[in-house]
Amino acid sequence: MKKIYLDSCVIIYLIEGKVPFYTAVSQQFKQSVIQGDQFYTTDLARLECRTHPIKQQKLDILSDFDDFFSEAINNCFDLKRPVFDLATHLRANHSLKTPDALHLAAAIHYGCHQFWTNDHRLQQAASDHLQVINLFVSQGAS
Repeated sequence: MKKIYLDSCVIIYLIEGKVPFYTAVSQQFKQSVIQGDQFYTTDLARLECRTHPIKQQKLDILSDFDDFFSEAINNCFDLKRPVFDLATHLRANHSLKTPDALHLAAAIHYGCHQFWTNDHRLQQAASDHLQVINLFVSQGAS
């Protein structure tokens, strides 16, 4: 059983069904569920996922996100001071944007084995801590 951190983009592709990304993430997600893997994220990802549907008044998609966060995510990690401290180092040493540094720091701090994203820039920052899985490389996303 692996602890897998889901970056916001992965959740958005999964819930909104964006082609061609949906195929890659849904297949891997289903396989990981069968294997008993557990999925984690933070309320920062929840904020990032819910903002556009609220702005666009797409209440059906907002409801889909809310369902996903309550049913598929095992836990939303708290962004406590040690996470911010680690994020500060990641941001300073790898020129990450604040949200990316916070996501990665949470995954590292809480002992995740994998970090699913489409952001190739996180690989180097995570290399000594966990495995960054880019499910979208074959689809040409970065």
